[in-house]
Amino acid sequence: MGSEKNIAAISLFLAPILMFSTFLILLSGVDAQASDILAFTMTLGENSSNVGTGMVIVTIFMGIMFSGFGYVRSTMAGGSGAGLANMGFFLIIGLFAAFVVENSLWAAAADSAATGMAAAAAAGDPNAAGPAGVSTGATLFVASQGIGTIGTITGFLGFILIGLSMIIQKNWNIIVAILLIITGLLGTVGTPIIGYDSDTMFIVWVSMMVTISVTGVFTYLREE
Repeated sequence: MGSEKNIAAISLFLAPILMFSTFLILLSGVDAQASDILAFTMTLGENSSNVGTGMVIVTIFMGIMFSGFGYVRSTMAGGSGAGLANMGFFLIIGLFAAFVVENSLWAAAADSAATGMAAAAAAGDPNAAGPAGVSTGATLFVASQGIGTIGTITGFLGFILIGLSMIIQKNWNIIVAILLIITGLLGTVGTPIIGYDSDTMFIVWVSMMVTISVTGVFTYLREE
């Protein structure tokens, strides 16, 4: 399992960093508050090309990142923590599915807003196609936030379960287990308190990135 371990370690360590970097670089122009739905949607439209490209790349890195937990689950097979690890991995896959839909809706919202704004500008009439396109984009963005909220609350429970499985089975460094549990609690409990559209959610995303990267480091160091 050496090669599988190393691939998982690289995936877990690098993918979160590359995903986060891509998001910051390509979506740096999207600077409106997500809580201001109309302004945020129009900003997406103004940066539609970067948003579309960014969402594709981010989704790819997300898939690579979350797939690394397949190896983590395999290390628990047949042990006392296997049941919780399997449940946790299933929830993490569900989290990825939710993020895929959310990212797709972001791209669609940006494209719709851009099309509407361009049509309005060409017609010289802000009441022409523009508001309709922006309104459709805003609806898509609101849908993405609903999916992201539910996906995060339920999906981060998967991190908690995998962390608990590591503590029960005692075959992983306790640091990894604790970080996974803390990150899981931030997402599962913190999201409905903070609000998914709040800038404070940045704490949750940074925690996820750091925790998964640390998991990658300990995956590489782990003796089989």
